[in-house]
Amino acid sequence: MIYIDSCLIQSADEDDEQYDGCSCSLNDTCAECSCSNRFGINYNSLNCLNINKTGPVFECNSECRCSFELCQNRVSQKDDQCNNVEIISTPNKGSGVISRKSILHPGTYIGEYVGEVLSENEAHRRILATENYEHNYLLLYNEHQSGKIIKTFIDARYYGNWTRFINHSCNPNLHIVPIRIDQPTPPRLAFFTLREVQDNEELSYTYGTMIDEKHSKPCHCSSSSCTGFMPYQQTD
Repeated sequence: MIYIDSCLIQSADEDDEQYDGCSCSLNDTCAECSCSNRFGINYNSLNCLNINKTGPVFECNSECRCSFELCQNRVSQKDDQCNNVEIISTPNKGSGVISRKSILHPGTYIGEYVGEVLSENEAHRRILATENYEHNYLLLYNEHQSGKIIKTFIDARYYGNWTRFINHSCNPNLHIVPIRIDQPTPPRLAFFTLREVQDNEELSYTYGTMIDEKHSKPCHCSSSSCTGFMPYQQTD
């Protein structure tokens, strides 16, 4: 795998609009600017995602006049937790990721799932070409907006970062939040904590909700709510 810091996009959507920027001053923190207020304030004073946040997350973008350093609405654009995690080898799940220090506050930004952004056809082709014994790092994220389903496919098999090693759990401590900055698609798929994370605790999120014993692999998350099978998502 080649490590990258941001997603590789095969072809940009020419119809995508560039979001307008805020008119905050360089001394403003953007705590309540036009970007953060589109669907409610995104982050609290601790730079954590608001626990009651239900709508889309729009961060300040390249058109904004605010200071990158002072802005409180660019959480996913700043440092992630890469210096505070460790990739480990697990007994029956392959590689995994643990936090080397406690993370006290729910809503703490952990990192972004990066890789190649694929079309649905290319994602489906790669799934069919993957053997059962091979690791699959293709993430499908579904968003429901105005009666439509917006699908984002990111494959971290060949290009990615440390987040591709985060395992599934039926009782996860992380969740994925789509974040929009400059344009509607593709969103950034960012990991945030759901609760306090203990020192040396393995980081995890749910890979989905659909269980198909014909296609699903055994789950080894060992949580008390384990279903026994990994979630399975079809690409078509």
